[in-house]
Amino acid sequence: MTAVTGTAAPATTNETVALAGPTRSQLLAERVRTLGTRGGRSGRPDRWMLVVGGVLVPLGVLLVFLGWLGASKTPLLFEQIPYLISGGQLGLALVVGGGFVYFTYWQAVRVREARAQHAELMSALARLETVMTPPVVEPAPARRRAARTDG
Repeated sequence: MTAVTGTAAPATTNETVALAGPTRSQLLAERVRTLGTRGGRSGRPDRWMLVVGGVLVPLGVLLVFLGWLGASKTPLLFEQIPYLISGGQLGLALVVGGGFVYFTYWQAVRVREARAQHAELMSALARLETVMTPPVVEPAPARRRAARTDG
């Protein structure tokens, strides 16, 4: 049998493929099954809620601060109103919206933990039930008395 090198032509017979091991499609299917995500777009939705809430709240605080900074440079009310609208109200809306999104993230984490705890508790109860259940003893088969014939 010759050694297979990188420059050798691929085998074409069924016997050679069977001896060589799994096919390329089988290897690909096996590797795809073991793939994991790195937090990309296919991540959990609660992770996205954490990111969105974590971005919106500081951005809203920054807008409120910039609105105050712009309005504090002028004593005239009609010049302060645009800063109040753009910085203050928009910033406040972002802070409140980001807070709600972050609260939703927190609730989603609590629900996931509660479900995991419930599953763990149910499996522990099932194990206890199997340990504490007495074994079932089947009664011995009843013996029939032989019918007596008198006489």
